[in-house]
Amino acid sequence: MNRARLSFSRVAAARRIPVFLLLRSPMGRTYYVYIMSSLSRTLYTGVTNNLERRIFEHKQGQLGSFTARYNVNRLVYFEEFGDINQAITREKEVKRMTRRRKIALIDSLNPDWRDLSLEWEQSEAESGIPHARQPRARE
Repeated sequence: MNRARLSFSRVAAARRIPVFLLLRSPMGRTYYVYIMSSLSRTLYTGVTNNLERRIFEHKQGQLGSFTARYNVNRLVYFEEFGDINQAITREKEVKRMTRRRKIALIDSLNPDWRDLSLEWEQSEAESGIPHARQPRARE
């Protein structure tokens, strides 16, 4: 039986990143690196292609997850990318930062540590147009 194997480029081999992740992303795609915080400023860094959906998932607090355990449910920082490789690279950079540097990064764009996702909810309420579809409950 011939099993399909993921091939790794030289650059990716050390990091064990599959080559298909190194390919250019489809046109029009947007990727986000984000930092979430609890009220006590416990931090979580992630990457996603749908920021509003992902933040909604964090706010739902899946049992056993880091964000649920530490009540990390406030979007305090994000960056936008057109290429998944750049987004993954930046996520790794942010994750390697010291706590002090992450706090300085957040303070540089959001000194009050406002929950940036609240703006989506407010504009949705004002316009009546939902921004992010919430998953349907299974019956």
